[in-house]
Amino acid sequence: MTFSETHGPLLLKRVAKIFRNEWGSGSLNQRVRAVALWQYTTQLTMQAALRWAETRFQQKVRDVLWGIGEAPYYDPTDVSTVDNIIDTLWTGSDKVRTDFIGWQAVATFFGLKQVGYESGPGLYAYPLYATGVATADRDPRMRPTMVHHYLDNWYAVGGDLVNFYSMRGKVSPFGDYFLFEDDNILWRDSPKLAAAQDIMGAAPPAISAGYLLPWTAGASTSIDPSQFVPFPFTDLNAPGSGLTIAPLGATDPAFGTYNYLLRSTGGGSYTLAFFGHSEAAGAELQVHVDNALKATVRLPQGPDGLSAPVRIDVGPGFHTLSLVGGGTAKTIFPATTGAIRIQAVTATGTAVVPSAPHNLSARAVNARQIALTWAPSTMATGYVVKRSCHSGGTYDVIGRPASNTFTDDGVSDQTTYYYVVSATNSVGEGALSPQVAAVATRPRAPAAPTGVRVVRADAAYTLSEGGNGFLAGGEILISWNAAADATSYTITRKPCLTGVEEGPCPVATQLANKTSYLDIGEVFFPPDPQVGIAYTYSVQANNSFGSSADSAAVSVTPAVTAPDAPTAVTAKVASGGVLVQWTPPFGMLPNFGPMQYNVYRGTASAGPFTLVTQISTATFVDKTTTAGATYYYVVTATKGGDESPRSRAARISL
Repeated sequence: MTFSETHGPLLLKRVAKIFRNEWGSGSLNQRVRAVALWQYTTQLTMQAALRWAETRFQQKVRDVLWGIGEAPYYDPTDVSTVDNIIDTLWTGSDKVRTDFIGWQAVATFFGLKQVGYESGPGLYAYPLYATGVATADRDPRMRPTMVHHYLDNWYAVGGDLVNFYSMRGKVSPFGDYFLFEDDNILWRDSPKLAAAQDIMGAAPPAISAGYLLPWTAGASTSIDPSQFVPFPFTDLNAPGSGLTIAPLGATDPAFGTYNYLLRSTGGGSYTLAFFGHSEAAGAELQVHVDNALKATVRLPQGPDGLSAPVRIDVGPGFHTLSLVGGGTAKTIFPATTGAIRIQAVTATGTAVVPSAPHNLSARAVNARQIALTWAPSTMATGYVVKRSCHSGGTYDVIGRPASNTFTDDGVSDQTTYYYVVSATNSVGEGALSPQVAAVATRPRAPAAPTGVRVVRADAAYTLSEGGNGFLAGGEILISWNAAADATSYTITRKPCLTGVEEGPCPVATQLANKTSYLDIGEVFFPPDPQVGIAYTYSVQANNSFGSSADSAAVSVTPAVTAPDAPTAVTAKVASGGVLVQWTPPFGMLPNFGPMQYNVYRGTASAGPFTLVTQISTATFVDKTTTAGATYYYVVTATKGGDESPRSRAARISL
């Protein structure tokens, strides 16, 4: 057994006992709320581990825990400019909505709450360095992305308590996860803090996730079996693609359970029946609802047919249907016709709009058409398709199909469009689906990009770990000519991991409106370019019809060079002194060794200048100034012992 199997649940139980002894036997999950937060896991691994713990200790998880959780960050998918960071944060938030639904399904399975132990917009170490990150961080458009993330994509899927990463801290080339900055910007001017206040002051959003169950006796609906909560790190199945469930013994226990998040407005009794067939006589399908095995059914062999009905009784709110393969053969839900059929027996509840559609995808058919498809929403009678030329809207209605497909034939070649879909019924229109982007293009794979070249290369800096220096964090900037009909580019580098894997590997894929790539790696997580190593890069153009051949390769070996002078130095009055800010030159990443910047101050534009501080961030508050004086500030950058020329001077009179 692994350490986590033998010691993790035991430790958790001991901690629970400590709380009980301190606060009383009735305090657990009342006065004291215990949660399981597992940073580097997935919801299905959490489900498998907690089920094992229940079997091992013969005790229900809900008697020990109040909740389980993850880190609900959201990240931009294009970090080439501040506009693209802001633009794609919206889509980045929508991409993780499915993950939140998966965690909600597992939490509901055990009767627990879904919580977040840290969260926020992810702006870690992107190639705009401190200036770009800070600019995006302070952009007023950051505010609506956060409101959207938490209200539409966290609380609307049943998320409960959630923490932000930290209250305050400095923006640096590492990025920023803080609600507002310390010493750099007033808290009331922080879009993120304003967003947090908006969120806390907003009414709870209507739940817009889960397969909605009928609220009238005799009414029925169906779930597409292929649209289960997806396995982590895998693509969503296309709607109608079918599903094959193998016996659990033949699969990884963490990935042998197929979860579906159900939602009832009033509760009641329902019957479930499964349409498909068995591969052989030994096929069994275990039907679990909320951590209870309800039945084991067998689908007919030969022609597709219905299983025997399984009756379930549920209350209002979320419930989790889990299907697990048993026996010795596979259960098969065929493409297009496989179904989980649900009929209300004695159901009650308030009629509500359908949940937001999920698994929306868009692909170019040609230069004038984009095809959309999405998973059908239960209790929906129609859909509304909306489009915008801007991420996050405003969206215009372009169609009202009755089914889960639509073709937009009013688009222009090489234009990026953003789509959302809502579901309707007699009650009204539901919430918007996650947003997807698509670019209309001709029905052919693009040609290989041309003009691939090295724009700039800089060496790594030296870090020190236990007296052993190592190099990390070098930067190589390459660019290329735009390829006609491309919707994205894939950049490949060789070697992939220096000293580990010498073959080539894709290091990035980015949208076609960006024709350069800055390879900075990450300080803690390779791959990262290193000084003295020869690297070869090639670029591939992609669209929905295929990918080009690799471009001609370009090679470069980064070497240690003195940095350029910082630019855009400014000085202004701040709380407690003078705030000095600047734009870092190319090649300046944060380190834990020598300081990166020298800040000098003088009383005349030509100097002389006196060193005021050495600092590793691109901002500094000088608290040693005198009222009524005039100061001039210049800044230099240092790396590897080499100092850059001085910047232009910034003047301020106090």
